[in-house]
Amino acid sequence: MPHATAHPQQAPVFPLVYAMRFVGRSTCGAYRDGDLMAINTLEEPLAGDVVCVHLKEGMAQLMYLAMPLAPGMFDRMPWQPGHAEEIIPAIIGHGVSGGFMQFRATDVWAVHKCDGKHDPDMALQAAA
Repeated sequence: MPHATAHPQQAPVFPLVYAMRFVGRSTCGAYRDGDLMAINTLEEPLAGDVVCVHLKEGMAQLMYLAMPLAPGMFDRMPWQPGHAEEIIPAIIGHGVSGGFMQFRATDVWAVHKCDGKHDPDMALQAAA
C-alpha cells in the first residue's frame, strides 16, 4: 500500500477525504488487490471500523480497529505525550489481510476512517 514520506520532524498534510489503493488480499474477501479505498480524515473512527494507520516509518496499514482510540487522541494527531502523561496509547486491531496489529501512538502520523471502496464512476455520477 502506498505510504506518505515525510521528514521525521514534520507530519504530512492529509486532504479531508482521499483514496488509497489496497495492495494484497483481505481475509474476509471484502477487498481485492487494486481496490481504491475512500479515506475520511474528518470522522473519528470507532471500534470495528476499518482504518488506515499512517506509520512514521513504513507503509500505511489497513486494519479493523479493535477498540476506540484513547480519549482526545484523534484530535491530537500526530500524537505526542504531554508532560504529565506517562502512558502512551496504542492502536490495536486486526489487519484486513490478517493478523493482529498493534502500534504505539508515538509511531503513527494519523489514524483515518475508511468509508469503504471508492467507486470513481459513482463519484462522477454524483458530480453531474
